Amino acid sequence: MDARTDAEPSPAVQAPASGNRREGFPRRGALSWPSCASVPTAASTSLVDIGDGADGVSAGFQEVGPIEAEIAVTEYRNGNSKENNVVKITGLSKFTNVILKRGVIGALNLYQWLDQVRNGDQAALRTVTIQLQNEDHTAVVQTWKLLRARIVKFTSGPFNAQSSDVALEEIVLAYERLELE
Repeated sequence: MDARTDAEPSPAVQAPASGNRREGFPRRGALSWPSCASVPTAASTSLVDIGDGADGVSAGFQEVGPIEAEIAVTEYRNGNSKENNVVKITGLSKFTNVILKRGVIGALNLYQWLDQVRNGDQAALRTVTIQLQNEDHTAVVQTWKLLRARIVKFTSGPFNAQSSDVALEEIVLAYERLELE
């Protein structure tokens, strides 16, 4: 049984006499810090499977996102309701387009996909999987699946001979549903 009284602060969260730490903040070694699973991961460690049938990851992208979902809410009030407030009804969900950027590598798979979409091929809709890895690339932290995705924009360049920047290509994906794993 602990002999301390309730008025006495725990030594693990007691602020130092120097006042350098905030009160209630744990001393080094007094409490365990969050596990790696709860620490945010650097945003630059993502892999993308564009759903082209290739085994595993089919493209590495320098920048991915944003991935956003929004659900509309409709307000409704019945004319003879005794309560003087509205009822909120869940409406349609919508998803913003996702931008993927990478260095130009001479691969034609993204252009071929764009060609399928613009020619009206309904089989061109794909499930795109985006995986965020931990910083040492040994485990997947989060997975986003963009269902029924299609390319809606493809951009290459700009190409500037006076710059040392890498030539980039960018695709914009529209999708109909988002799932997280």
